[in-house]
Amino acid sequence: MTLIKLKALKKLQMILSVLQVLFMIIIMCQNSMNCVEISEAEKLYSLSLIDLRNNLGFLIRLFIWQKIDLIKKEQERKLLQNQEKAVDYAFPQPKYAEALEKIQKQKNINVYKSSNLIEVNKNNRKATFQNMKTGEIQEIDFDLIHIVPPPKLPKFLQDSPQIVDQQGYLDIDEYTLRHKKYKNIWGIGDCSNIPTSKTMAAIFSQTPVVVDNLYHVLSGKGDQQLPSNYDGYTCCPIFVGNGKLMLIEYKYGYIANETFMAHQEIPSQFFYKLKKDFFPWAYWNLVPKGVWHGRKAILPAFTKAFTSI
Repeated sequence: MTLIKLKALKKLQMILSVLQVLFMIIIMCQNSMNCVEISEAEKLYSLSLIDLRNNLGFLIRLFIWQKIDLIKKEQERKLLQNQEKAVDYAFPQPKYAEALEKIQKQKNINVYKSSNLIEVNKNNRKATFQNMKTGEIQEIDFDLIHIVPPPKLPKFLQDSPQIVDQQGYLDIDEYTLRHKKYKNIWGIGDCSNIPTSKTMAAIFSQTPVVVDNLYHVLSGKGDQQLPSNYDGYTCCPIFVGNGKLMLIEYKYGYIANETFMAHQEIPSQFFYKLKKDFFPWAYWNLVPKGVWHGRKAILPAFTKAFTSI
C-alpha cells in the first residue's frame, strides 16, 4: 500500500479536525458524513495533488458527485481539480473522458487544470493555488473542501534505492510482475511502478499472474518464458449521482477493456448496485477464502456475448 504526505501541504496537519476539510482516507468516517449537513454550500471544491499512477484519481469525482447529489438546493457548485502533474483531460481513457466531461457540464462543475494547492487557511476558508505553467498565485474562497494529498511510499522502499525506480516505486516488469534486476522479488499493487491505475480490481488481476509465475519458477520449470502476463487491467467505478455509476475498465495504453458491454461510459443503476452491494460482499466473503480473482471470476464465456452491445 501507499501512504499519504500530509506535510506536502502547508498547514494541512493542523486542520484535520475541521469538518469543512475532508480527506479521501476518512470519506466514510463520521467527520466526513457530517459535512452533508452543509446544505447551502455554494462553492464545493475537490482537490487532488496526485499523479496518474496513483489509485485515488477517480475518487475525486466520486466524492464530489456524491456530495452534489446529497446537497439538494439548486445553486452554483464548483469543482477545482488540481493534480501534481498538469494534465489537459478529464480522464486518461479518451472514451470515458468525453463522457465525464459531458456530466461535469450537466452538473455545472468547472474543472481548473494545471493548478497546485499550496496552502489552506481554515479560519477564513481560503485555499491558495499556484498555476503550474505560469507560476501565478491565486486565493480562492471555499465552503467545503476535499483534499487528496500526494502518496508516500513505505519506509522499507525508501531505504532500498537499489530495488526502486527514480520515483521510488518497486521496479518490476509490467507484464510478468517480476523485478527487473532481482529475480527473487515480485510485486503487485500500489508500491509497484506498473503503468496503470492502482485499484483493488487491478490487484485482483495481478495476484493470479504472480502466483502462476512464481509457482512455475519454484517448480523448476525455468524462468525465461513465464506462463502468465498481466495486461494492465484496472477498473475505476465512478458514482455520478441519482443512483447511477460509470464502470470504467481499461488496460495498458488506456485501451477500453469492458467486462459487461461495449458502452460502459453510460452510467447505469446496475453498475451502482454492483459497486454498492456485490463488490463489498465479494470482498468480505470470497477474497479471504482465496476464491475471488476479480474480473476473471465474473468473465465466463456468456458475458462475451454482451461486448458488442
